[in-house]
Amino acid sequence: MAYISYVEDAQYQEALGSRQTANLLRTIFHSPIWAKAFVQLAIVQTTQLSLPAALRELVIMHTACLFQAEYVWAQHEGLSQMAGITKEQRDNLRRGNIDATVFSEKQKVLLHFITRLQQGEAFNENEIKTLSAYFSEQELIEIVGVHGFAYTVAKLTRTFDVEVDPIDPESITDFVNTVARQSN
Repeated sequence: MAYISYVEDAQYQEALGSRQTANLLRTIFHSPIWAKAFVQLAIVQTTQLSLPAALRELVIMHTACLFQAEYVWAQHEGLSQMAGITKEQRDNLRRGNIDATVFSEKQKVLLHFITRLQQGEAFNENEIKTLSAYFSEQELIEIVGVHGFAYTVAKLTRTFDVEVDPIDPESITDFVNTVARQSN
């Protein structure tokens, strides 16, 4: 049982214009104004970034592993598969083997970048130039943002012991599309 009560489903369903249920939504809608902005950012990350979906999902899945965030992992396991992340890649992420041959050189650079971000280390100009050989400046900003967003979900779900309620990736995609349409 979560350490914080869940709001009634109707509260966030009405606010978002979707029938989707999720324990994360049941938790964050204790602060409706913050939760609505949070959901909008999730939609932007899912639909409007230049960062390819497979790389976005690697960022999220690796962040989930680094922070032992089972909720994040469960929500994104199917999405990562849809984005082209293989079972072997997910298995290696789980084991912390980010240098495995199942990852491309670009993916390894990304995973090491996320690890460094998680450790809170500062980057110098030369390190950013090295990253820029693999990622545009826009992608670098998006990588840090996606990592930060995944970190926020990890902290919310771990702090309040939010119960994992894995949602199939098609339902998540439908939710994103429904809420995105409602926002326009």
